[in-house]
Amino acid sequence: MSCGALIFLAALVALVVSAAAVQPVVVHKVEASNTTATTMFYTTFTANKALTGVSWVTCGHDETSSGCYGSGSVGPFVRACAVAGNGNGRVFVMDALGGADNSAVLHIYKQNETSRPSIVEWKTVALPKMVSQDAAPCAMAVLGDFVYLGTQASTVYAQVNWKTLDAFQGTVCSPPGVTSSITASKDAVAVSQSGCFVGYNKDGRPLISGGEQSTTFLAGQNAHLLV
Repeated sequence: MSCGALIFLAALVALVVSAAAVQPVVVHKVEASNTTATTMFYTTFTANKALTGVSWVTCGHDETSSGCYGSGSVGPFVRACAVAGNGNGRVFVMDALGGADNSAVLHIYKQNETSRPSIVEWKTVALPKMVSQDAAPCAMAVLGDFVYLGTQASTVYAQVNWKTLDAFQGTVCSPPGVTSSITASKDAVAVSQSGCFVGYNKDGRPLISGGEQSTTFLAGQNAHLLV
């Protein structure tokens, strides 16, 4: 065998050994039934200083990618004082001064929280009896099909069925007091006004009311500030 042939044979053997040592890259594809377990998205919200607009960004990961997938904004508002979501395709913004004579308006948005996110306005509900002031703190909570709203400038609170758009506007106390807080757990909502409170279940039915405390609250996933 010639010298050139020996050199070629040695190179060929080395190439075969090297190829055998390299492990192939295997791409694992997630089946459709497992997609939920490997998909997670979340949306953050930021209000501008004037409270006339709220921006949003949706991030997370699916079975093939991760990162932030889209952003946008909702508005304009006169004074957006509270934002909440139901975790099932709806976002709610309370505009404390958006209605006639500085009354409140509830804006309801459809949310698509996926790798192609969007938030678009669906309906608005006017709350003419809930008249607020420019700097008054607001309170809002969502449970089941209902949104509960109030401000510390109004003795009227509201219970809105976001599916039917029916709205109850009333007071808890006699004499009436302003709404100090609205808090929710996974099973109930408590609306606290000056000197009294009322609770509701997931079906929107009153559970209990009392006149003992204006600071009564429910401990949910979001902390209720005591000071």
